[in-house]
Amino acid sequence: MKKYLAESLFEYMGFTEEGDPVKDMGIGTEKLVVEWMDKNRVPRYQYKLTRKKLIVGNDTIDLSKNNIVEFPEYIKFIFVHGGFHCNNNSLKSLKGCPEKTGGSFFASHNNLKDLIGGPTDVQGSYGVSNNQLITLEGIAQEITEGIYLNDNQLKSLQFIPAQVGDLYIQNNPIATLKFFPEEIHGDLHYTKSKILYKEAIERKCYVSGEIYEY
Repeated sequence: MKKYLAESLFEYMGFTEEGDPVKDMGIGTEKLVVEWMDKNRVPRYQYKLTRKKLIVGNDTIDLSKNNIVEFPEYIKFIFVHGGFHCNNNSLKSLKGCPEKTGGSFFASHNNLKDLIGGPTDVQGSYGVSNNQLITLEGIAQEITEGIYLNDNQLKSLQFIPAQVGDLYIQNNPIATLKFFPEEIHGDLHYTKSKILYKEAIERKCYVSGEIYEY
């Protein structure tokens, strides 16, 4: 009976024979998170931790210019009430970024090739210009303001939301209009090519603002 109870408790606490009970209990995780946030100049009052040690930003979280290559396994944002800025790092992945932001999401000037792991809901602008993007897989499907995709390696706009605000796509080798958004509720900025030119774009999607050709 005692053995059965011990095994049941072990399973209830989420332990496994192969696991580390200290790690499974989250002991030390909070210390690691606080130390990492301190190192990256995010004061303690700007965020709080859930019982599962997920990070909730009380305001805008700015991690720009910190030479971050990737977020450690224990850094997992879930929601930020303001914006989330991680520009000018060396990020190769957005894994660890918040699922939702109450403000803009900016991850420009990094080494991203896709957007997997990034937020799915952005209540503001979405900026990932000056990366190495070859796909928009993982891009948020709810973006309330402008989308900045300029200066990447995109050959198509597959995965972009059907309706967007201002859209910046200049300096990309886009080779098809197939995945263009249905409606652009703002201005469009693009680099003219044999594929991209005003008449072709207007046949493919509705642009309510100005069309700027470079």
